Amino acid sequence: MSLPLTFVAVGKPSSVNGTSAKKHAWKAIVYAAASAAVAAKLPPWVGGPYPGRTTVKLFFFPATLQYIDVDNGIKHTIDGMNPPVLLNDKDVLRVLAERIPPVSGAGVVVPVGAAFELVKAAHIAAGTWAAAVPANHATAVKVEQHMSTGWALW
Repeated sequence: MSLPLTFVAVGKPSSVNGTSAKKHAWKAIVYAAASAAVAAKLPPWVGGPYPGRTTVKLFFFPATLQYIDVDNGIKHTIDGMNPPVLLNDKDVLRVLAERIPPVSGAGVVVPVGAAFELVKAAHIAAGTWAAAVPANHATAVKVEQHMSTGWALW
């Protein structure tokens, strides 16, 4: 599989301090979103998890101010990608994670062409993504090949 790969997982991430049921539910949400992103990017006969070193970028967009700590949301989110995106999560060499709390009138400035998933996640959390879709927690995910020097926010 080639990288980068981006997707949005919708729902409240589980905490490392949470119940086993919440952990498994969140990992299933991430797995389904990641699998759909892989399937959309690749023909069905090509693929498999990425076998090399990666950087994982996570942007948590909560729908409310009641939300888990960023560090607690990282582990199960990455575990949910192992596979279909990651061959082995030990190959994740860098993690960039941020929670963007809902603040009335606030915004995130990003190049739209490079960050569709960030915009989508922000709108899902605000309840403005689609008329029939209520506000919900959303996590924008980007997995890319790890570079030993330099980094970009998205």
